[in-house]
Amino acid sequence: MQEFAFRGPDQLADSHNIGNYVELLSLLAQQDERLKHRLQTLTVFSEAITDTSFVAIIMDETRDISNKSQMSTVCRYITTDGEVQKRFLRLGNISGDRTAPRLAKHDDYDIKLDIFECPWYNKSYLKTVEASLGWYNRTERTVNLKLEPLLELKNNVFVDAQLYKFTSNEYRFFPVTVTLNACVEYSRNAFGLKDMLDKFSNLNLCKMVKKPYLLRNATLDASRFPPHMPRGSYKLVAQFLLHSIPYAEVNFYGRIVDKPLEWTKLPMSKGTY
Repeated sequence: MQEFAFRGPDQLADSHNIGNYVELLSLLAQQDERLKHRLQTLTVFSEAITDTSFVAIIMDETRDISNKSQMSTVCRYITTDGEVQKRFLRLGNISGDRTAPRLAKHDDYDIKLDIFECPWYNKSYLKTVEASLGWYNRTERTVNLKLEPLLELKNNVFVDAQLYKFTSNEYRFFPVTVTLNACVEYSRNAFGLKDMLDKFSNLNLCKMVKKPYLLRNATLDASRFPPHMPRGSYKLVAQFLLHSIPYAEVNFYGRIVDKPLEWTKLPMSKGTY
């Protein structure tokens, strides 16, 4: 198959043109049960990464034949059996700016929110919880949250967060699992959290007392999130704990998509007028 294009313009799971390679692989999987099972159970990382204490992120930059700077991101970790494993994450174009501040703060993707919900909460801890999305404009959603604690939560709130990626028609484990102290992250302004809460709500995650709280029409700043996130659809499950006791859960469903080109940066037409 010389000079046969294998890669499609968009290889996400829900794409209408994922490329000849993936399409041929899917066709073969219809005839091979072992291949079909492998594709259905495949994840970005082995689940062993969640059991190891040693993880390294390797980032390397080089120029390709078109003189564009390409940065590869690789995760390396040690399994519980002592084996060194390496997993490729992505290859990104960083030709515009290769400085450290630019790599740490990106503008290459947007976060599109689809669903924000609270599937359950403990009525012994919270009087009410209402979670929803609104519209800031025709393309951007806003976050709304209403809650009223029945206890003095103060700075004792912890968050267990787990990320899932939509692959093969289901949300599968993605290797981002964290447990955070809400007050500490609020004080650090992690992901722009403090800026957002101070602007759009009366919430102070270090001084949670018995009174109603309202977050209204809050917008996310995607540039404050980690760079080089793989594109696709995700589900974030965040469970809230008072010390070690779960008392509520919220779920975010959304998509990470390429940032659209600014019209001022589009190449000018060479036609005559």
